[in-house]
Order: sequence, then C-alpha cells, then structure tokens
Amino acid sequence: MSLQKNTKKSYELSRKSKFTEDAMIQPMIACSQGQKAKILLIQLVLGENEMILLDEPIRNLSPLTLPVIEEMLKKYNGALICVSHDRRFFVDTCRDIYEICPEGLDEKSPD
Repeated sequence: MSLQKNTKKSYELSRKSKFTEDAMIQPMIACSQGQKAKILLIQLVLGENEMILLDEPIRNLSPLTLPVIEEMLKKYNGALICVSHDRRFFVDTCRDIYEICPEGLDEKSPD
C-alpha cells in the first residue's frame, strides 16, 4: 500500500475509532492505554503483515470503539491469532475458532 493511501486509511480508521483532531496530533506518551491500543492495532492492520498475534485485543478499549475495531479486524486479509476470554469477540470477529487444550487444538463452533 502506498504511503499516501496508508496515511489516508490510517486517518479514516482513527476518526472511526473516536479519535478527535487534537488526540491525533498529541504525542504517544500523552495517550491513554486504550488510545495506544487502537493506534497499534491500526498500524498492525495497515502494515504489510501476513499474520497478527493479539493477546486480549479489546481489553483496554471503550465499548463505543469495539464495533469499529471488530470490523477492522474482520476485514484484515492475513491470519489473525487472538487470545481472549471474551467469547462474544470471537463470535463477532473470527471465522474459525480453536481452543488450546491438553490434547492439542480443538475446533469450536462460532455460535
């Protein structure tokens, strides 16, 4: 993806993720944990990554931004490996769900 397209897409996702104009120009150190999480998720999704590994990806996010983040992750073209205790997140976001158990991987129904 070209830098110009990536910058435009990053701006669009930031606005959808409830970032104000002021929040988008502040230094990272001034951001909340939730804002930092959203920024990093946007960078990962827009990067040329074939796989993203996430541990509790929605833990620090506000309920208002969850649908935006879930939609962004659904549209991600690479492999997405998530560790989460939030079953609803898996059902709403993931196509295939596996549970790690003592015997290995156990495929779970998304419903």
